[in-house]
Amino acid sequence: KSCGTCTYLGEWHTHPQTIPTPSFIDVHGWIRKLNLGTFVGESVFFVIVGLQALGVWEGDKRGRRISHIGEFNLIRKDIHGASG
Repeated sequence: KSCGTCTYLGEWHTHPQTIPTPSFIDVHGWIRKLNLGTFVGESVFFVIVGLQALGVWEGDKRGRRISHIGEFNLIRKDIHGASG
């Protein structure tokens, strides 16, 4: 519909957890997206933003599997150790 000008990369949402983990509902929805979703490419990304970190998962369309990429800290510290 976009004539190649838009690409679906994935989706994100928040959890009230320090380091987020996907719920059963999250994983079920992600698998459904891999099975029924229409998107270009082999992968989509699922991000959950927590209170101090965000978690990233990759959904493989061909293999119908989800792999955890990692957590990334949202709390930045300067060279003096202060949070900012």
